[in-house]
Amino acid sequence: MLPVSSSSVEERRGADSDPQMLFTWSTQDLCIVFRWWHISGYPTLIISLLAIVALGAAYEALRSVSRRYETFVNKRQDELPSE
Repeated sequence: MLPVSSSSVEERRGADSDPQMLFTWSTQDLCIVFRWWHISGYPTLIISLLAIVALGAAYEALRSVSRRYETFVNKRQDELPSE
């Protein structure tokens, strides 16, 4: 087994995030959602949190539009004369 120096561990951490890290209070070099999405400080943390909230809101809006469209199509099908 090769010895691992602390500098090589630090270099590896900067290159990619550890996907096993599920929850941490640390905001330094934090990986969110994707391996390339890193938090380097408080400003990027706030921007990332707002982006995640916006993504969630957009997803829920899309679901709502989808449900309304489905209801509209079902009503139109019910109004068609049956054979």
